[in-house]
Amino acid sequence: MNNAHISRTVAAGVLAAVSLVAPLHALPADAAEPLPCAAGTPVLGDYNGDGSPEALIQQTFGSSLRQWSVERDGLGTKVLTAFGEYGIETRNADLNGDRCSDVIVVASALTSIDVKLVLGSTSGLDAVSARSLTIPQAATLGGENEGRANAVGLRHDGVSQVIVGVRTTEQGTAIDVFTLDASGTPLGDPQVIRPEDVGSRGFGVEGGLDGSGGTFVVGAAADEVDGKVAGAVHVFGADSVDPTKMVPQARLTQDSPGVPDKAEDGDNFGQTVAFRDGWLAVGVPYENIGSTTSAGLVQPFHWDAATHTYTAYRAIQQNAPGVPGSNQRNENFGERVMVTRGLTAKGSHDIVVSWNDRDLAGYNAPGRVLVANATRSIYRAYTELTPGVPGSTLDYDFGSSLGYLATSTTTDTLLIGSPYESVDDCDYSGRVLRSDGGRLTNATRWRDVPSPGCEVQFWGQTIGR
Repeated sequence: MNNAHISRTVAAGVLAAVSLVAPLHALPADAAEPLPCAAGTPVLGDYNGDGSPEALIQQTFGSSLRQWSVERDGLGTKVLTAFGEYGIETRNADLNGDRCSDVIVVASALTSIDVKLVLGSTSGLDAVSARSLTIPQAATLGGENEGRANAVGLRHDGVSQVIVGVRTTEQGTAIDVFTLDASGTPLGDPQVIRPEDVGSRGFGVEGGLDGSGGTFVVGAAADEVDGKVAGAVHVFGADSVDPTKMVPQARLTQDSPGVPDKAEDGDNFGQTVAFRDGWLAVGVPYENIGSTTSAGLVQPFHWDAATHTYTAYRAIQQNAPGVPGSNQRNENFGERVMVTRGLTAKGSHDIVVSWNDRDLAGYNAPGRVLVANATRSIYRAYTELTPGVPGSTLDYDFGSSLGYLATSTTTDTLLIGSPYESVDDCDYSGRVLRSDGGRLTNATRWRDVPSPGCEVQFWGQTIGR
């Protein structure tokens, strides 16, 4: 397929994603009064400004207690706790322009939405000073009007912003754009991009939201394309006159010029999205490939923020040469995607896909993780049967969560969660693996990110990134 650079300025779209509730509680006393971090660009995930990122990992106690454990390369953990329902999500961000990375915590329990900003400090994450955002749509929830939310952070033009997407049953999907001051405090009311402004199909919209620099994208899997409910991805960027205002810049579909497929009913293009450094991965988990229904694929793009143009690359699917296995009915390849750096080649951007593989003989759809070069046909694939990968193959397990550590300027460390695995006779304690920080090869050394113990369940259910 020929790559195509296409300029578009069409009105863009919608968002929806899932998470659930929780008040935050304090870190240990040594983090209660943090010193300010130095000025400068933080390393993503470096919460204490020491130049090295930490892994933010969600775990469960019983049915409601959540903890995030910050792993410091074997030097022990600090714990940030939260009480609430299932599905709390965290995203790294630069919320105040200092050298410490910060965290957005999103929790929504159908009738309530809670978005908290937790700032990094020289003592680590400062949960004592965590602040909540006032989400306009939250006041409308109740009765049959239920909501779900997710969020990402942007840093551009000297400002920090938090983008919150809220989907409600009665009002459809809205996007709230919060601009923060130098302390990470919201400046006035948010810009609200409403459903009628972006062509949202309301409650039918599924997908995700992600950000990179001064641009963010919204997956809208139920958007109509030429009368077909096929899905779209909407690109927003900072206005050229007022950089705090976000405006639509493009609407990408499988009918967009240069995209190697076509829009069809039920594809769910944009059900999952990942966006980093201008590289966009779009999950299309219900794509029919030949006679195989809902086999799924992932469509890579590169977005040029300066020219508002895109390059579409070859679609990634299991029947491609070099990809293990084959397309299987209802496998939904593309349900989980992530963009990383330097894992398949020097200077590469790579797309990580995890799914339940129905083609692995003798097992009931265990997890598989594929790392695909965004522009070239270079692939690395892993299961818990891969030599050197710790763990035991369980149904629907390996790769249930994905994350990365930005451990160098060119290469990430890959994190893979198996939250339902039993380890050392601890039932469903969960497991998180990390690669060795280099390019992935057959000799890659994997090791466990230690779980706090048997009292913990589902370690690695969410990995911050």
